[in-house]
Amino acid sequence: MWWQRLLSKHDAAAVVAPVAASSCLFTLIAALTLPVQAQQPSAWIHHQDPAGFTAETPAGWTAQADVDAGRFQLKGPGGSLVVFWPLFFPDVAAGPAFRDLMGVVTQRAAAALWPEAEWHALAQVAPTTIRLDGGLGSDALMAMLHWIPTNRGSAAYLYAVSVPRAGSASLESTLARILASLRVTPSEAKRRDRPSIQYVRWSDPNENAFSLEVPAQWSVQGGTFRFSAMDVRSGVELQSPEGDVWIKVGDPEVPRFVEPAPPMMGVYYPEGSWYPSSGEAPQLVMRYLSGLEFASWYVQQKIAPRCADLSLTGQRDRPEAAAFVNALSAQLSPPGMMMYESHGEVTFSCTLERAPRRGFWYASTVLVRGSAGPSGNWSMGQSLGFVAAEDRTAEAVHILQHLLRTQQANPQWQRMQRTTNARVLEIRRQSREQIAGIIADVYATRSASQDAVAHRRSNAMLGVEDVRDPVTGRELQVETGSGFYWIDPRGTIVGTDAPSQPSVDFRELLRQP
Repeated sequence: MWWQRLLSKHDAAAVVAPVAASSCLFTLIAALTLPVQAQQPSAWIHHQDPAGFTAETPAGWTAQADVDAGRFQLKGPGGSLVVFWPLFFPDVAAGPAFRDLMGVVTQRAAAALWPEAEWHALAQVAPTTIRLDGGLGSDALMAMLHWIPTNRGSAAYLYAVSVPRAGSASLESTLARILASLRVTPSEAKRRDRPSIQYVRWSDPNENAFSLEVPAQWSVQGGTFRFSAMDVRSGVELQSPEGDVWIKVGDPEVPRFVEPAPPMMGVYYPEGSWYPSSGEAPQLVMRYLSGLEFASWYVQQKIAPRCADLSLTGQRDRPEAAAFVNALSAQLSPPGMMMYESHGEVTFSCTLERAPRRGFWYASTVLVRGSAGPSGNWSMGQSLGFVAAEDRTAEAVHILQHLLRTQQANPQWQRMQRTTNARVLEIRRQSREQIAGIIADVYATRSASQDAVAHRRSNAMLGVEDVRDPVTGRELQVETGSGFYWIDPRGTIVGTDAPSQPSVDFRELLRQP
């Protein structure tokens, strides 16, 4: 195949190389400097897409960005196709687990582009580059992913190519130049709509758990709210001075959830009821919602009451945002335990104070299930979005991004919370031990009582009772019928009805309870 010959001519590590660009986080240039095997087209055209992509192609090629998917497609004569797909994984460091994840991302991206294709095994052509070969009918396919670790996460760039097998050798130099010309640049919309906003740092007024930068002169409320020692939730709401932009990150009013379960021991908590939790806030019984379902549910429950005539205008699942976490969970979760994270987003329109508004909401949920129980527990991971006047949606997007990028946790509060969590867990452990001890004591006391009752019943049936010699401490059994019992040094036992010694040699025996 043509790309196998292409790779054999150069060191695999030089296939792609990043260069910094001041206008965006990263720009990746494919450094393919191949000797010319076929005559280069004489006329080349520079494409600059408003979505933020640039490339050079021969005349006759078309370029178009898929804004929703975030990728750039170049189509040539004869069905040739080049796809450039930048990805970013925030707060994710490259490593063995990340390399495995990149393999999964490559396979899923290739399957999304060509669902009917047949693919071969993944090949790692460099420490940070993976290639996948395949075919579809008379076309040869290739998907190559290169990633770059940074101090903010890992940037990844997918290059996918489809060419007719016949005559593919003649396209090598042309494709090399096209790939080398691909760039990521700030989109025209971002440059045009990016507002000039002054920010000030706002700190959590309740526990000083975090801080973030908010627009100056905007109203801000929220903070950290503690529902129990370990159930801590936070949220921030912002509103513009004009009242036509409302932004929210987090929501402390959203509880934790438990899935409905079949009745157990005659107790049943139907969906919508509250499940009691020892030492914690009650959990709402509710079927599990994916991130996309939760975003839609949240908008209907929390936004619709304050913004009339709400109508969803779009929705999208975001599996790529949870791919790394889910891959790690699959590897690290203990046997019989499953943790799954899901992300999704919705857009909507509504009417506020007789004025049209546009909205966006993003949410994630986390589900934890064990093999022992019939249901799982789940919670809201992220919930954030805005409602804004139509001419201020770009500003709302910019501010929401700024809030997320500037949010900082207080290390001292984090240490305190870890200590609190450890203490609560230790208290719970001690409580369990105490309860276990109480159960053991109750059982032991009850067992001893039952043994004593049985012993007295046996004595009554045999016509004897228990006595003890106060001098020797020896326990003896005597026939019932006397009020008092006596023993002399020779061991002779005598019973009397009155408390009178038979002689001076006798001492009284004590009755046992």
